[in-house]
Amino acid sequence: MKLFEKHGLFEKSTTDLKKCLTEDQDLADKTTDLKLLPDLSLHDLILMGPDQAAKRLSLEDYHRFAWANQLHGQVPEKYYIACSKLVCEKLAREFFFRRWPCILSGI
Repeated sequence: MKLFEKHGLFEKSTTDLKKCLTEDQDLADKTTDLKLLPDLSLHDLILMGPDQAAKRLSLEDYHRFAWANQLHGQVPEKYYIACSKLVCEKLAREFFFRRWPCILSGI
């Protein structure tokens, strides 16, 4: 995970999408409509920090969102990969920073 942090991968994709949300109303509207939880939209996830996302979402929440295939065909095509990456990065951060050390400490 130090590799991700060293190259700013988490911060870059979030910053880029935050900028796009302010510049593209269609993206803002569609990400507001996509729900990860009843009270949490993809728009909210993009704007929140990784620690806050880790507190609000479980791995199961990401799994349900992915299996519902809510991104494909729902966000403008030019943002599909960026939105997918963001969801994967927040999921990876949750797993590697919060869950993985707990798993390893139990060994």
